[in-house]
Amino acid sequence: MASSNHRGIQIGSAWFQRKINLRPQHRGIHLVTEEILRQMPELGQFSVGLCHVQTIWGGIIVSGAR
Repeated sequence: MASSNHRGIQIGSAWFQRKINLRPQHRGIHLVTEEILRQMPELGQFSVGLCHVQTIWGGIIVSGAR
C-alpha cells in the first residue's frame, strides 16, 4: 500500500480487483453502499481512487459521497 512522508503526502499506489454480487432488488432506487463496503472492506484504506463498475442491469448510478 502507499506510504506517507513527514508531511502526510501519500507516496505510491495500490489496486485490487474483486467481483461481487449484490442481492436482487425490485425496480426503483436502492442504496447499496453498505452492501458494497461489507463485501469490499479494503475500500476503507483508500481516500482517493477510481472504481470501475460492470453491470448487467439496465442502468446504474454510483456516488462517491458518503
